[in-house]
Amino acid sequence: MTSLLPGNIRTPRGDFERLASKAFPNVRRAEELSTLTVNVGLQCNLECELCYQASSPERTEVMSREVMLEVLHFASDVHPDLIDLTGGEPVLWPSLTEFLQLAVDMPTRVRVRTNLDALLLPEAAGIAGLLARYGVEVLASLPEALEGRTVGGCVEALTMLASLGYGDVNSGAIPLDLAYNPLPGDLPRSEKELTAEFRGALGQHGVHFGSLVATPNVALGSFAAWLQEAGEYERYRMAIRSAFDPAKLSGLPCRHGVAIAWDGRLCDCDYNIAADIPLAEGAQNISEHAGSPVGQIALSTRLISFSEHCFACAAHVDGSKR
Repeated sequence: MTSLLPGNIRTPRGDFERLASKAFPNVRRAEELSTLTVNVGLQCNLECELCYQASSPERTEVMSREVMLEVLHFASDVHPDLIDLTGGEPVLWPSLTEFLQLAVDMPTRVRVRTNLDALLLPEAAGIAGLLARYGVEVLASLPEALEGRTVGGCVEALTMLASLGYGDVNSGAIPLDLAYNPLPGDLPRSEKELTAEFRGALGQHGVHFGSLVATPNVALGSFAAWLQEAGEYERYRMAIRSAFDPAKLSGLPCRHGVAIAWDGRLCDCDYNIAADIPLAEGAQNISEHAGSPVGQIALSTRLISFSEHCFACAAHVDGSKR
């Protein structure tokens, strides 16, 4: 089980829970299991200062075949709209090919999150073509490419994906979306503004995408350590709190799905996996829910565990206070 880094922000959950419950009384109850977020491990070819999981090439956590089969069994029972593979770097997961082969007949969308650079590694040769063959959606991370950081291999990888049929789903392409994280310590600018900028910049390379999701960095893992080392902890904490938007509460991912860790642990979201916060109630491992209709119903209406980092999911993203 992953232990917390010393820098992780773990203040009592009371502040977020109190504000959220006042604005939306049912916020702590899940509604459905439409999304299964599956963290296949913390191994990654990069070691980024923004990573809330503190993933790196040195991490050894990886999902076994046994747990993978339990995930597929569970998915076949609950019929989610989306299986969302994350990490670490999912394209380097040794079981990815088999997972896709087994999941292909399910009436469920599959999405892979990637840092893009990994698609260009020798050990990932052919993975992009495999994703395209199975119609797997891609959510690609491209942090601050227009504000001083080189896009480097990111554009090369995106161009490769475009040549394989990825792009704007409205044009009949395999869905390709972008995940945007701002520079350390900043909040994202508006998604509308960022989307226009990225469409212009990437369109010059023949790359088109469906949507851009601007997400505040979450103060866990490597990013929490960076905040403390930079003396930015309290400023960033207050910035996230001041951006709290009650309108975001009904759509919180934890209310519409559940996260499964590489070792089979269940958490409300991938952030809670990083913070090592277990479910508030019910069986704690995927193996106890596969084939259990009663357990699955309980899981879909479970009580959710909140903490300080939940302010990031409920932040109004427009580059300024409302």
